[in-house]
Amino acid sequence: MTPEQTRALHAETFHTWAAALEADDMPTYLDCFTEDTEFEDIPLQLTLRGRDELGRVVSDGIKWLGHERIDIDLHLEDSGGHAAVMMRVHMRIRDQIPGIPDRVNVGSLCTVHTASVFRFDQDGRITWERCHWDLSELLRQIRAPQA
Repeated sequence: MTPEQTRALHAETFHTWAAALEADDMPTYLDCFTEDTEFEDIPLQLTLRGRDELGRVVSDGIKWLGHERIDIDLHLEDSGGHAAVMMRVHMRIRDQIPGIPDRVNVGSLCTVHTASVFRFDQDGRITWERCHWDLSELLRQIRAPQA
């Protein structure tokens, strides 16, 4: 496969992945990953192994945070099978978020800037993702005023 074909395959996966999150379509989202995928969320200090574990955690997460829109602003490829994207993730707060001690403004919109690095298999499925984002950016936008 040429570098251009590889980039196009990965771009297709990114767009399918983003559209699935926006639609709360877990089967399509999970189909973007291999069975033995590994997902690392750096700010949450979370490492998930396997598509089943990823599905359980993301299904729980979308109960609290709905993905309204994901804008992929930058997509970079290297020759060794890695790709990186910078995104703006626009979310709506659906409910109070476990693990966040402050009350949040349910219904509020927020935008979080993320950068993720990915590895893919030969079919364009994600085998590994490391996601970087700023937890304080999210908290500044969603905290409810303290009484």
